Amino acid sequence: FNWYNNISVIFTDVESFSTTHFFGGYNPLYFNTIPYLGAKPYEFSLSNAYTTRLDAQWQFLNKTYLITSINYAEAELPFKYIPNQDFPNKLGNLHRRFSFGLGLAYNSPLGPISFSVARDINKSQFTTNFSLGFWYK
Repeated sequence: FNWYNNISVIFTDVESFSTTHFFGGYNPLYFNTIPYLGAKPYEFSLSNAYTTRLDAQWQFLNKTYLITSINYAEAELPFKYIPNQDFPNKLGNLHRRFSFGLGLAYNSPLGPISFSVARDINKSQFTTNFSLGFWYK
């Protein structure tokens, strides 16, 4: 099991690029981006949010893994009590989001190869991700 948590809090009344975080995708590239399965990369932008994700991984063949994931994002509580927050703080048109995903990974000589699919419960479409090799930030 892997458990990931992220909290982003900005204490200002000025909305700018440096006070905005971008949520979405599997492997965001920039310092102010946070992964959220079931959303396109950088789909949501806001200042304050909490995300948590739990992954469970099972090895069912030699070097082959099945990975299940659940992801939750919260943009309202307790952030609405922060003073001087006059700009909207929503994930799309919602204050909270929940998603789930399923992935298949293989440890090859070139590095890990993985394919994943995920869905936000408030959307009808699935997002996919293919990865080859190690991820560097």
